[in-house]
Amino acid sequence: MAEKRGWKRSAFGKRFSAYQEKAAVIFDRRKNVNFFGKNLTIYPARLTTSVVVLALVLIFLLNIFFPVGGKKEAELNFDAGGEYRQAAYGNNLLVYNNAKIKEVNKKGRDIWSADIYMTNPSVDVGGSYVVAADLEGKNSAYVFRNGRQVQEYKIGYTVLSAKISENGYTAFAHDASGYKARITVFDPDGQEIFAWNSGDGYLTDIDISDNGRYVAAAQIMTDGEKAYSRLRVLDVRRKTEVSTTVREDVMISCLKFHGNDKIVAVSDRDLSAYTRSGKLRYAVSFAGKNPTAFQIESERVMAFVTMDSRGNDLLEIYGADGRLRGTYAAEGKLNNVTVCGSTIVANERREVLRISPGGKVKKRVQVPHDIRLLGLYGDGCEVLAVGNTAANIVKVK
Repeated sequence: MAEKRGWKRSAFGKRFSAYQEKAAVIFDRRKNVNFFGKNLTIYPARLTTSVVVLALVLIFLLNIFFPVGGKKEAELNFDAGGEYRQAAYGNNLLVYNNAKIKEVNKKGRDIWSADIYMTNPSVDVGGSYVVAADLEGKNSAYVFRNGRQVQEYKIGYTVLSAKISENGYTAFAHDASGYKARITVFDPDGQEIFAWNSGDGYLTDIDISDNGRYVAAAQIMTDGEKAYSRLRVLDVRRKTEVSTTVREDVMISCLKFHGNDKIVAVSDRDLSAYTRSGKLRYAVSFAGKNPTAFQIESERVMAFVTMDSRGNDLLEIYGADGRLRGTYAAEGKLNNVTVCGSTIVANERREVLRISPGGKVKKRVQVPHDIRLLGLYGDGCEVLAVGNTAANIVKVK
């Protein structure tokens, strides 16, 4: 059997040794320089290498401790000065106004778009489904899935709220003859499968569970001169009422199912959560502070904008258990607060901020124009910053 040669004696080893010898010669070259009257010996190759390494280390450290986001012009096909709203949709973004709805990718390009022509558009997302309804307008609604319109509803009465589940069940709260309001639920094929009439209270909001089986409804009740809220949970499949919860001295205005058993409610006085059976999980008082904006869509964190004693906006961030996790005090006005998962973004003037659930600013990005809309993409890594005449895609993670 032939004896194996060591790698240094192989062709590759010999080439490597030759390169090593050449490098040693280069790095050992010396140069004498005069520095303020003193003769110094330097090694140019070693000095250049050290400078490059130090520069790379410095850039790395600056990116860690003083992060700045990247931004690029978005190639948007709509008027940047329009009055748009937004909602996360998969990893992309839904942008809509009273004339059009579209899905925008991270290059600012349309994936799909549709003309809707509504007076007061409202959009709700459930998985791959989207319902766009005209509140107090043309009494119509459209359902889209992956860019294709799958249903169109002519409600015939003023629509008060429209929500859609992750499996395509659509719930509407609307006016009805002879009643204060009615809830109607349709299956993914557009067939009416449930209706419930509210005869003793005005509906302020509804929501449907992720699996499409349960509907939560907030009512405003009056008892002489006294007004209060009633939260009802309805079983669509069994066509029965699951629970009724009375909240004295509060006016519930917004509802959101987190999953299939937890219902989050916002009133004029507090943030609260309930089980499907009507058990109160928590109630957090606003302590006299009236939120000017809030986000309760995420099951991880919820954000509320109030005002501090100096008149500056204060962002309060709550966890899924209702506990205050952190606050961020703005230097003036805090606009376009948006939450997706545990990512929170907002803007102060022309500066985009990513704020942690603990209230710490994790990234600041300056954009070269005003910001009228700030849309957070579904993966929480980029935002679409739209101004009067320009728009940018801004990286926040």
